[in-house]
Amino acid sequence: MREPIRKITLRDGPWLLPWLEGRTHRPVVDWVATTGDEVGRMLRAARAVIDHRANSGAGGDKIVPSARLPEIMILCEEVALIFGQHEMGNLANSRLGLQIVQLGRSEAVDMDLVAQRGTVTMLGSGDLNTFGLGVAEPNDARYIFGDAKIAADLAKLEHPGSMLVQAGRDTRIVPAKAWWVEHSEIGSPGGIAERNTYVGPDLDAGSAGAADAAGGYHDRWNHERAGHLVPWARPVATVTPPTNDAHAPQETSTAERLGLPPSSLVPSPLERRADRGEQPTLRVIPGGQPDDATERQASNVPPILGAVHDVFVARGVDRLHTAVLLEHLRPQLSARRLGMLLGSCGVKPCRESFMVAGQRGRGYEHQDITAAVRRFAAGDAEPPEEAMAWPGDRLTGIEGQDW
Repeated sequence: MREPIRKITLRDGPWLLPWLEGRTHRPVVDWVATTGDEVGRMLRAARAVIDHRANSGAGGDKIVPSARLPEIMILCEEVALIFGQHEMGNLANSRLGLQIVQLGRSEAVDMDLVAQRGTVTMLGSGDLNTFGLGVAEPNDARYIFGDAKIAADLAKLEHPGSMLVQAGRDTRIVPAKAWWVEHSEIGSPGGIAERNTYVGPDLDAGSAGAADAAGGYHDRWNHERAGHLVPWARPVATVTPPTNDAHAPQETSTAERLGLPPSSLVPSPLERRADRGEQPTLRVIPGGQPDDATERQASNVPPILGAVHDVFVARGVDRLHTAVLLEHLRPQLSARRLGMLLGSCGVKPCRESFMVAGQRGRGYEHQDITAAVRRFAAGDAEPPEEAMAWPGDRLTGIEGQDW
C-alpha cells in the first residue's frame, strides 16, 4: 500500500505542478519541506504523530498500515545539512530524526535517508533497507555495508544506476539497477506525479490533528509557506458561490475515488478548501514557465529587480556574486548602490561569502530575487521610488543574448 509521503529536500516543485494546474485533486507528495523552518515543522509533526499513535493503542504492539491508518514515509535528501553535527548541522533536528527512526517503526512512521557519503555506520539496526551506489573508494563503502569484500565491489561500480541492495541486516547483498527520472517526466501532463496522485489514502484524522498541533499540518500549502516551491505561482483566494442545486456534482473523497466505502479520513488540501468555498492559496499563472519572466508581467516591478532577475535566469544558477551582477548591469552602478536599491526592495545579500567558479565573495540568492519579484508582481508590496527610477532597460550581453 502506498502511503502519505513527506519530503525533506532543498529543491522541489515539479511534483506539485499537476495539483497547482488543476489536473489532480491533491498533490502526490503530501508535504514538502525545503526551508529550515519547514523542516523543523515536519520533524516535530512526525514526532507528534508517533506519540499520538503510541498513546492511542491503535494497531496493538505494531501498526500494520491500512487505508484507515496509513504508513507515513519521510524522504530526506539532505542528511548532512539537516542532521549533520558540523557548523551547518542542527542538534535539535538530529535528536528528532533519531527519535523518529528509533520509535517510528512500530507506529508506521518511517524515514528514508539519502546521503552522498557515509562517515559513520549510519544508524545501525535502524536501517531496515540499505541501497549503496558507487563510491569513490572502498573506505566509504565500509560505512554502508561493513563488509570489506562488498565494499571493494561497491567501489568498482561504474555504470549509471547500478547499485547494491541489502533488504535487512541478515539478508544477502544483491546487485540492482535504477533509472534516472528526467525533470520533464515528473510534472508534465501524464507524468509520474499525475499518474500516482490517486494511489494511497489520506492521513487519518487523529494523526493529522497531532501533526497540525505540532507543525501546522493543515496550513502546509499556504502561499506564505510553500509559494517558493513554484516561482511562477502566486497567491489566490477566490471564493466559489454557494449552490443549492441538488443535482450539482459533489466532490468525492480519495477513498470513494478508489472504490472504498466512505471513511473519516482527512480530505486532501484541495477538498478541505472546497468545503469552505475556497481554492488553494497556490495557483499557477496561466502560461507561466519556470525559465521565463512571467512574474514580472505587472508594471510595478522595479526595473533593477527585474534586471537582476533576468541575469539569474540567463545564467541558470542559484547564487551570484555581486561583482558578476555588476558586469551585466549599467557601468556606473556600484556594489553599494546595487545593495541600496535591492535593499529598498526587501532583498538582502547573503550573510556569508560563498564560492562560485573558484572565486569567493558575497552576493545574492536567486530565490530571494524571485520572491521579491513575485511580491511586487502580485501587488503585495509598494515599489520604492528610487528603485523604480533606476534605468534598468539597457543591459550588456549575457551568453550571446542582446539585452
